[in-house]
Amino acid sequence: MLSINLSFSQDWEYLGYNSNFLLGHTYRFSFQNEDDITEYNTLFINNCGKTKLFLNIKDKSGRTLIANIRITNEAGEEETFYSDIEGNLKIELKEGSYDLEVSDVMSDDFKTNFTMINNECLQFNIQLGRGPEIDPFIIMSKKVLSDKQIIKIINCVKKHRNQIDFNLSKCSKKGRYSLLMEI
Repeated sequence: MLSINLSFSQDWEYLGYNSNFLLGHTYRFSFQNEDDITEYNTLFINNCGKTKLFLNIKDKSGRTLIANIRITNEAGEEETFYSDIEGNLKIELKEGSYDLEVSDVMSDDFKTNFTMINNECLQFNIQLGRGPEIDPFIIMSKKVLSDKQIIKIINCVKKHRNQIDFNLSKCSKKGRYSLLMEI
């Protein structure tokens, strides 16, 4: 089995040849999305009355996420929360140090630690990067494809995959190779 790791965050592999099919050579690739990283910023608000933590969680396109949020205090006590439908969470915390973990099924996890000071509020605005994709793409080809041809197909999918009207046939060549999605 041939496998190549490309520098633009995709893996592909040659799965073999099946003579029972016209397009018998099979390749698989998936997007790892390592170039789509999580970003965040923080805002401290002095004398806000109570010690509160505010979170706003979105993906890189600005879509709000209902994320799983785990907060652990310095004694190791852990609480789990979920952001609301607008991607927000607001909770009161005691003064002290905490670990924060935010996760969403389609996104990279976010982890950090922070310290709460009495009567201060802390706001995290988090944009989660895309996580590795679960569903790989399959290329079925009549002949063995070169690395350059495979990279061209991968780049075509990468360029068009976020378009609402994207159809896999856009990156296929009738009679030579066809693109499928493995589910």
